[in-house]
Amino acid sequence: MSNPEPGSHDLSSQQVSKGCAAPKFKTRSERTIDTAGESLAELSDRVLYIVLRKYPRQISGFHWSYSFHKDANVGGIKYSLKNKPGSGIACIPNHGPTVNNILFSPDILISIAHVPKGNEKQLDKAMRAFDTRLRANPTDTSELWLLDIMRTIVLEGMVTVVHLSTVTDIRKECSNIGNQHRNSALQGSRELYLVETSRVCVINN
Repeated sequence: MSNPEPGSHDLSSQQVSKGCAAPKFKTRSERTIDTAGESLAELSDRVLYIVLRKYPRQISGFHWSYSFHKDANVGGIKYSLKNKPGSGIACIPNHGPTVNNILFSPDILISIAHVPKGNEKQLDKAMRAFDTRLRANPTDTSELWLLDIMRTIVLEGMVTVVHLSTVTDIRKECSNIGNQHRNSALQGSRELYLVETSRVCVINN
């Protein structure tokens, strides 16, 4: 299956579900986690998150990335971009394990999918699908990169959205959550991150 070019804006074909199942895993909506020791223990196992970090140089005001949390013992993998040296805000891949068993502060995590063990390799492949082209032609925004990957993982069934919803709706929901908390207590030095649960995505164990 061919992948769309980074920066594509075609959102017309999305996999949808006719219902929204209630989340069956731990959530910490509207609550911060404020000690490094409890950080991973508070995250649900095998869950994929969209991660927002306040970043004024991006058009949206946030740096966008993914984090796949496996469990509290092994942590997980962050799929992210970083600035290419000497290029201003041009972005290249910057994937790797979560650092020191915690995520960075102040992050907003939005859970979007449960990832069964059998889908882990498929997810990793999708997350890295644009890496080669990004190294040759960096994108200007992490948001466009994230949405390109979102189209793939929705179409391949790894993320399911509620009936008639699209990738655009996921972006709007995440932006609204980010803006809601932009000037919140997350800006304090003690809180590590805040966890929200998507209402656009259907999350099943």
